[in-house]
Amino acid sequence: MQTEDVLHRLPDQLIYGLTKDERFFNVALELGITWINRILFLKLLEGQLITYHQGNKEYRFLNTETINDFDELFKLFHKVLAVNLGERSEAIKTQYSRIPYLNSSLFEISELEDQTIKINSLDNSGHLELIGTTILKYIKKKATSLPTLNYLFQFLDAYDFASEGAEDVQEDNKTIINASVLGKVFEKINGYKDGSIFTPAFITMYMCKASIRLAVVEKFNDAKKWKIKQFDELYNKIDDKKEANEIINSLKICDPAVGSGHFLVSALNEIIAIKSELGILMDKNGKTLRDIKAEVIDDELYVYDIETFDQIKYQVPSTKTITTRYNFGGDTFDINKKTNSEKQRVFETLFHEKQTIIENCLFGVDINPNSVKICRLRLWIELLKNAYYKAETNFTELETLPNIDINIKCGNSLLSRFALDADLSKALKSIKYDVKAYRGFVNAYKNEKSREVKRGLQKIIDTIKTDFRTEIGNNDPKQIKLSKLSGDLYNLLKQGKLFELDSKQKKLQKEKQTKLEAEITKLSKEIEEIKSNAIYKNAFEWRFEFPEVLNNNGEFEGFDVIIGNPPYIRHEEIKHLKPQLEKDFTVFNSSADILTYFFELGNKILKPKGSLSFIVSNKFFKVSYGDNLRSYLIQNTLLQQIIEFDKVNVFDEATVKVAIVQFKKEKLSKTFTYLDVLAMPKNLETIVNEEGKEYEQALFNNGQWIFQSESLWKIYHKINEHGTALSGWDLKISRGLLTGFNEAFLLDEETKNRLIKEDENSEKIIKRLIRGREVEKYQANFQNTYLIFIPKGYTIKRNLPKDNINYVSEPTPRYGNMEIDTAWDWLKDNYPAVAKHLRPFKASAEKRQDKGDYWWELRACDYYDDFEKPKLIWKRIGSKLRFSYDESGTYTLDSTCIATGKHLKYLVGVLNSKLIENELNRFAPKTGTGDLIISVQALSPLQIPIPTPEQETKMNELVDKIIAQKQQGEGSKANEAKIDKMVYQLYHITPEEQKLIEEK
Repeated sequence: MQTEDVLHRLPDQLIYGLTKDERFFNVALELGITWINRILFLKLLEGQLITYHQGNKEYRFLNTETINDFDELFKLFHKVLAVNLGERSEAIKTQYSRIPYLNSSLFEISELEDQTIKINSLDNSGHLELIGTTILKYIKKKATSLPTLNYLFQFLDAYDFASEGAEDVQEDNKTIINASVLGKVFEKINGYKDGSIFTPAFITMYMCKASIRLAVVEKFNDAKKWKIKQFDELYNKIDDKKEANEIINSLKICDPAVGSGHFLVSALNEIIAIKSELGILMDKNGKTLRDIKAEVIDDELYVYDIETFDQIKYQVPSTKTITTRYNFGGDTFDINKKTNSEKQRVFETLFHEKQTIIENCLFGVDINPNSVKICRLRLWIELLKNAYYKAETNFTELETLPNIDINIKCGNSLLSRFALDADLSKALKSIKYDVKAYRGFVNAYKNEKSREVKRGLQKIIDTIKTDFRTEIGNNDPKQIKLSKLSGDLYNLLKQGKLFELDSKQKKLQKEKQTKLEAEITKLSKEIEEIKSNAIYKNAFEWRFEFPEVLNNNGEFEGFDVIIGNPPYIRHEEIKHLKPQLEKDFTVFNSSADILTYFFELGNKILKPKGSLSFIVSNKFFKVSYGDNLRSYLIQNTLLQQIIEFDKVNVFDEATVKVAIVQFKKEKLSKTFTYLDVLAMPKNLETIVNEEGKEYEQALFNNGQWIFQSESLWKIYHKINEHGTALSGWDLKISRGLLTGFNEAFLLDEETKNRLIKEDENSEKIIKRLIRGREVEKYQANFQNTYLIFIPKGYTIKRNLPKDNINYVSEPTPRYGNMEIDTAWDWLKDNYPAVAKHLRPFKASAEKRQDKGDYWWELRACDYYDDFEKPKLIWKRIGSKLRFSYDESGTYTLDSTCIATGKHLKYLVGVLNSKLIENELNRFAPKTGTGDLIISVQALSPLQIPIPTPEQETKMNELVDKIIAQKQQGEGSKANEAKIDKMVYQLYHITPEEQKLIEEK
């Protein structure tokens, strides 16, 4: 790519990165994923063909004997797979006679390939080194590298792409590659940067089953005017199987951050299993598959004979008819049928059921174009698994795959120019197609095999959407107001031409004209800014992108199910989106992770009574940035399930603690099921049913989401009622300082004394220091550790003459510039002992990030002065809660936090009490090992009663006594018990409630 300098051919280079290197990398990644998609699809096809033909190895084609270079691979992609059987050249037909035509979409030259390079541009002479852990160990004994294409084919051959489960006989005990494994591979390749994490199979399987079955109940209730509540109630009520299929096929399920498509694949399998369970899985002639059961096991669709439990496996039916003679009641009769004909019927049914569901029920959006491609591929693979040879071709051609790409779209789900209730009525009157026609073009596209016709349909669809954009824009309030102002200006100027105006009238007209022109200019600028706003570049228009969720009047109706695993992206990484997110979302908080906005989006695009199920970080349950979201969910949805994995790592790739949150779009307050999963479950559904607890949604109307008994809830509400959040106190909470190199800057008692003895000036820049492990209740256990304290700016400022305007008598952080040698000479002259001590650490200290202007200085920090003040000190992360009071000017390391401000002695007493210890244990976030994280965010929402003068005096006296007792080595339990009792009284906690807290 660099040789041909292909970047200049891209119409918009910025979407691939800001720098040239970024662009080359991202273009290469997208091309690589496109090519790997095709190769993996073909590898699965190859395995399928071999299985279908009873292990016939002549159906192998992905090897260097057949594809010996990238030119041949290009031919396979674009002259074989992209071309219908009848249109292939004679040479191609001969060379690739066993390769079927399935769908050209995956193998058409992409827009990016057209703009940059195609696979035949790759160098055939390139080699790849065999890594130490390679699966190709038998080759590594003979060679250290292989030609690229040979390496790829050998690597793929080391896995089994033909088996569907462990019960299959696997050649050479190869690892099975199924669709789920492929999904995980793709998520790892593609999700490294956009926050997506592969969701384990047991999670997607459970979420799909719980949410889709609920949606199916709602669909039947709506269509049949029933009032059933549980899925099981459907069994005995269905009397029209065709109608039941139509009702289920009307489901609309969407993943707004679709990633590799794992949730949509799970949803596809679940819907097939639902139809099988309800006994309505029927072939094209309306005959039920009576002796066949389809069931989801380990997130894979398992189809088996209900008598033998044998999995149904397809083999090409024989063209010969076999006659079987039967005797019944003394009569003899013959039945003629082809071998494997029942399996043929099953696979035809499964293929077309999957096709119907994919085309009508499954929708996805993702900001990453590579994810979109991968999702489409995975859905094609699901269809490929049930591909069958067509009887009308004498079982020589496979059924072709539909164009499912139109249901999986690329865009930023969270950003839209147009509101869901934007008026389409005028747009529908002014364009020549209505919603029915729009929907018809989309449906026609899905099954069109001609490339030219497909392009024509896509052009019509794009034109309709462009017309919608234009007409909605014209009906925007700002645009209407601009038109009115322009009309007013025209009439004003016209009036001046029709009638002679006197000087007073002319002056008045001029003033009106000036005002109108200013308003028009201002409004025109605002409209233009909105149109040209780069933030909308990838905006996704839910209002009209999916005609399947519009009614015939063009009104947005919404989806039945929203499901997924929203991306894990911290708020620091979405700064550019925050202004627009604040305008569009009521749950906005400047510190909120991006996943919070997906809840409100999901609720907006749901139908009334539709279901949403997300697996997300559970941090928003308790932290302050989740306040708006928690309030929104309680007030606008009907919670159904919250399944928390606080003590289990669900994701291999991330230690984030997660929860499944499921709700209905309904403004009701009832009970919901909660479960805290303590160990990785074998069957999540069983555990939820057996161990889940019911909670009243109304209890969660204010504050954090804490799941506990009713008695503890009363205590929690008392704490909220009588306390004031620490964020509202006159406190400044900061983190301890970071040296970046403790070995150089921390001193023991002996070294401190030696440096002061060598140069008494050293004492000015040596400070007492406390580390996290030395923090105890009420008073820290000082271990004679000291800090060389030379903050950023100290060297420069202290080196300036007193008459310089930048001179200050005390060191404070400051940016500046001074030659290194001159600065070092100054340090040696003024602090020779410290300079001598630091000199051996120069090389390491220079490499650290946390330094000031020079390597001997600490990093910039605007609260160094706070360490000199009276303060609270506590350990940031630990298994025990301990708060110390300090007024000795001791500094602390970053393993601690400090707080300065008012009421400090009172606060150290309250914070060390049993009640507050219980509170922090209850809601403070925890590490993977269970240690508490007492950060600024954890303490800010803590509710502490503001004391009366009498209460504060009493508390301060007790704290002083405890500190004195600790200094003298005496016991302080009696006074600490008095503080516990006093704190209980501050919150009006009863003796019974005290007992409950202390037992807990």
